[in-house]
Amino acid sequence: MSLRRATAQDSAFAYQVKKTTLGDYVRQVWGWDEDEQHRLHERRFASQDFQIIVVSGVDAGVLALEYRPDCLRVNQLLLLPEYQDRGIGTACMRQVINDAAGRRLPVRLQALKANHRAAEFYRRLGFRDAGTDDIHIKLERPADGSRPAAVRPEQTGLPAARRGPIRLDRVPAEPYPDLASVLHELVTSVQNLLDGNLVGVYLVGSLATGDFDLDSDVDFLVVTEDDIADEAAPTLQAMHGRIHGLGCYPAEHLEGSYISRAVLNRAETVGVQPLWYVDNGSTVLERSTHDNRWHVRWVLRERGIALVGPEAVTLLAPVPPEAVRREVLGMIRQIAQDFGAALADPLSYWTSRFGQSYAVLTYCRMLQTLETGTVQSKLSGMKWALRELDPGWAGLIEQAWTEREGVRYCLKIRQRAAESALAQTHEFIKYAVRESETHFARWKTNDARPAR
Repeated sequence: MSLRRATAQDSAFAYQVKKTTLGDYVRQVWGWDEDEQHRLHERRFASQDFQIIVVSGVDAGVLALEYRPDCLRVNQLLLLPEYQDRGIGTACMRQVINDAAGRRLPVRLQALKANHRAAEFYRRLGFRDAGTDDIHIKLERPADGSRPAAVRPEQTGLPAARRGPIRLDRVPAEPYPDLASVLHELVTSVQNLLDGNLVGVYLVGSLATGDFDLDSDVDFLVVTEDDIADEAAPTLQAMHGRIHGLGCYPAEHLEGSYISRAVLNRAETVGVQPLWYVDNGSTVLERSTHDNRWHVRWVLRERGIALVGPEAVTLLAPVPPEAVRREVLGMIRQIAQDFGAALADPLSYWTSRFGQSYAVLTYCRMLQTLETGTVQSKLSGMKWALRELDPGWAGLIEQAWTEREGVRYCLKIRQRAAESALAQTHEFIKYAVRESETHFARWKTNDARPAR
């Protein structure tokens, strides 16, 4: 995301953005008079500092500022619908807030009472109600830069953190411009809370294996010297609740675990010892073996991105391919049982539109792992399956990839998949189980041959 100064040629675009995003609210309050709205826009466009919000080279919205002696006033922050809920507005406002802080000015604005989403958005960024009139809610962020508890590093009484350098150069700017700032918030908060117990914070999942997209979650792993004590869990949970409350997609879709260096390097704990874990979309810290797996260790060591701390390759020995393969084979068998048992349910995880597509794509990835001994992205697994598996499954695999799009809206998890898709997926799983046994037997035979 970037900002560029608007020119006279941008006036028509700015007006169209206003009409698209605010038109319904204006109609509710005053009614929409096209001529009057044009005159009002032209007067404001000439007198205010209009900037165009640009995302991946495309004009996405408008930011209009007014620099006054007593405040920095935000008159418009408008994004076309297809660019909303992606952290772009938050990124814009962070720039405005930083600008105002450098000038020691408060930021002031007003939102239509009818536009409840706008007021809540600004409150999450630290704005406070500063009055109302018949039509507007007035909001202000103080000049001293203070933030409400929702976004302020917590005062826990723990020692101040050792400040290692935070490395965000490998964090992608698209499709969520706010991702880097959310990760910075996560790392600094973990540094504050864990202090000398912190070894490092690492990105795993699709951010590490590649192909992070609009529907990906943000997978992380925090490595510590010692296990997190039970009494420390509530402060960590409060931290995750605070970050989730920032309200942008990356903040609401963090998923990860806390693992000690000792557990990371003890094979007997894999899949057995639960870790402190926060699920995608959740603010609850719970015990789970979700990330205490061989395949997560493989991604951490071979692809993990260190946000702070030493490179992950220095933390653990190479993960044996046979360990990853055996784990994946167990997952293939377990999911086959779970999916078959769920088919009779009116709606369950596996019979939802989300679960059906996830099952197909996960089996593609697992078969790829059995064949290669590596862990790749969903997109890579899908492409591998289209090349390597029976062509008769191509339609189902492509359907699953298409169905995955938009799962971020959390609607498909509440909708039962089409019966034809569920039946075909069940048959594909049976096929995948047979293929996995063949792959595994071939791998064991090759592994048992003496070297020449």
